[in-house]
Amino acid sequence: VLGLALVGGGGYWYQKARTPAPTFVAAEAEFGDVQATITASGALAASRTVDVSSQVSGRVSHVLVDFNSPVKKGQVLARLEPQLLQAAVSQARASQASARAAVARARALAQVAEREARRLATLARQDFIAASELDVGRTNAEVARTQVTSAAAALSQADAAVSTAETNLGYAVILSPVDGVVIARNVLPGATVAASLQAPVLFQLAEDLTQLEVQANVAEADVGRLKAGMDADFTVDAYPGEKFAGKVKQIRLAPQTLQNVVTYLTIVQTANKDGKLKIGMTANVRFVEARHEDVLLVPNAALRFRPS
Repeated sequence: VLGLALVGGGGYWYQKARTPAPTFVAAEAEFGDVQATITASGALAASRTVDVSSQVSGRVSHVLVDFNSPVKKGQVLARLEPQLLQAAVSQARASQASARAAVARARALAQVAEREARRLATLARQDFIAASELDVGRTNAEVARTQVTSAAAALSQADAAVSTAETNLGYAVILSPVDGVVIARNVLPGATVAASLQAPVLFQLAEDLTQLEVQANVAEADVGRLKAGMDADFTVDAYPGEKFAGKVKQIRLAPQTLQNVVTYLTIVQTANKDGKLKIGMTANVRFVEARHEDVLLVPNAALRFRPS
C-alpha cells in the first residue's frame, strides 16, 4: 500500500510539474471613444452618367473627343457623313414645291369653277339654261373647293417631311447634352451606325466626377440598421490605410441575390475634389451605426473570461 501511495504521489507531482502555470495579461481600464459599425463592399460610380446615342443611321466621318476629354453642353462629339441625309432634305423640299404648285392650281381651278357657277346661276334666273346645268356647275365648284382643301393637306404633309429631313440632317452632328467628362467612347471614324432597331450608345459621359457614390451591397441581416444620412467611411486598394468619408444617400428597396445572399443596394455619397478616386474602384465600406465619446473602455476578452 505504501508503494502504491508513493507511485501515485510521484505521478501527481510529475504531471503538475509538466503543466505550465497560468499566465495573466493585465490591461488598464481607460476612457475613449467607441462605435458600432456595419461593413459591406461595393464599387465607386459616377453620381450621374449620360449615354449619348445617334438617332439616325450613317457612317461616322469624324470623332472629335477621346477618353477622359472634358466636354461642354452643346460641344460637337462626332459627325456622320451627311450626303444621304442632305439628299433626303432635297427630295423633301422638291415634294414641298410640288405640293405648293398643286395648291395654287387647285385654287385657280376653284376660282374658275366658282365663276362658272355664278354665270350659270345668272343664266338660270333668266331661264336660258335648264336647272340641271346649274346643279352641275354648283357641284363642280364644290368639288374644286374640296380639291383645294386636299391640296393644302398634302402641302402640310410636305412641310412636315421637310422638317423631319432637316431635323435628321441636324442629328448627323452628335452634340454633348451636358457638361462632363467622356468615360467611354464606343465608336471610331469609318464605323457604321445603324439606328433602325435600337439607338447605339456612342459615348458615355460622367456629369460630375467631383461627386462620386459608392454602390454597396448590404446583407439583409444588416440593412434594417441603416438609414439615410448615416455616416460612413471606406477604403480602396489604391490608397491602403487612407479612409474616405461619406454619407448614406439612399437605400434602394429592390433586393439583389448574390451567391444565395439577399442584399440591398445602398448608395453612399462622397466628395472627390482632388480626383484621387476613380470610377469602378472596389470600396470596403464601414457604416457607423452608433458612436459614444469619452466612455470607460474595458477589453472585451476580460468580459468573456471564465476561470476553470
